[in-house]
Amino acid sequence: MVKVIVTGASGLLGRAVLARCKAEGFEGLAFSRASGDTERLDLTDTAATEALVRAFAPHAIIHTAAERRPDIVENDPQASHALNVDVPAHLARLCASLSDPVPALINISTDYVFDGTSPPYSVRDAPHPLNAYGQSKLDGEHAVHTHGRPGRATSLRVPVLYGRTAPISQHDESAVNVLLDAIRPATGAEKKKKKMDAYAIRYPTNVEDVARVLADLVKHSTSTPSSPSSAPPALPPLLHFSAAEAMTKYDMALTFARLTTELGGQAETAHLEPEYEVDPNAATSRPHHCQLDVSELAKLGISTDCIPFEQWWRTYLSDLLNG
Repeated sequence: MVKVIVTGASGLLGRAVLARCKAEGFEGLAFSRASGDTERLDLTDTAATEALVRAFAPHAIIHTAAERRPDIVENDPQASHALNVDVPAHLARLCASLSDPVPALINISTDYVFDGTSPPYSVRDAPHPLNAYGQSKLDGEHAVHTHGRPGRATSLRVPVLYGRTAPISQHDESAVNVLLDAIRPATGAEKKKKKMDAYAIRYPTNVEDVARVLADLVKHSTSTPSSPSSAPPALPPLLHFSAAEAMTKYDMALTFARLTTELGGQAETAHLEPEYEVDPNAATSRPHHCQLDVSELAKLGISTDCIPFEQWWRTYLSDLLNG
């Protein structure tokens, strides 16, 4: 049986990855700072992390844990460095030191390693992050590449993610889901204008699609070699995955409002003021257009298909309204 460790397993992506691993029949060990059905672990505790990894002897580690909020990283880059750079560096060194099996390390990165001026971006394009978050994830990629065993370590860049939150009414796990709060009918003091980004072009991607790709990468990295003396199929050092539908946050908010109304719910958008230019007062610089070229993933025989944005949200909003 394929054994997989999932870090950040209590997060939006981590939960989806763990569920997919179980559906694939993998034996999963879930690491998280939270309690519950996950193994409580501080990943910055290198000794404890090494002990658990060695005891479990995984075939793969999927590293989803990160400080993903750009404004938080911008305000305290040193604190975020431990999770976004030091932890993947340690996991890469640890995986490279193990044998029978040599675990594949799949590190989650971001489209924010690019400046958004020349899309679409292939894995061969030079990164140029505009903010501390993008730089920290780029540094994490470099750590994985430097310390990981060639062919057994990769960083998968993904765009902004969305999915089923826990609980379903708590939207702040995702920069997409949280837009539902912006279209909620306001009363009294809440009824004021709200600026909404209509400049940055995003490619919102469902965590269930990302989880399926990650499971496929695990299967690729653990598939039977062509001959008994051969190594397992190699993982490229960098890969991209993204949905193909382009939209701004303002577009998403309007879509949510329309779907909510069609489903019999209440939503408002008159108070939203679209911003079509870069906000000069923004605390964190964000790239304009970071479309990712997913062709390298397709070359591995892994599907890059994604569930249509509106299709998923229509079902999810129906559950939310009827729950």
